[in-house]
Amino acid sequence: YIERDAVIQRAILDKGVVVGQGAKVGKTVDVGSRGITCLGKHAVIPAGFTLGSSVVVGVDLGEEHIKAQFPDGNIPDGTKVDQ
Repeated sequence: YIERDAVIQRAILDKGVVVGQGAKVGKTVDVGSRGITCLGKHAVIPAGFTLGSSVVVGVDLGEEHIKAQFPDGNIPDGTKVDQ
């Protein structure tokens, strides 16, 4: 489920993923760079969060878990988020 005003660029979302209102997942990168962001099954991206390119979010990660790891609301390029 992708909520209002969310932006998805160069990303693969597994089934059951929720992207919160106004969240930004992935970004356009230079030609030739893969930079694909992947969200595992049932991951929940909190509203207003920003995920860079090449981010990998593991399966079954809830909003609270992601907020606890990244209280500033930004997950930098190339980060792997898991339990």
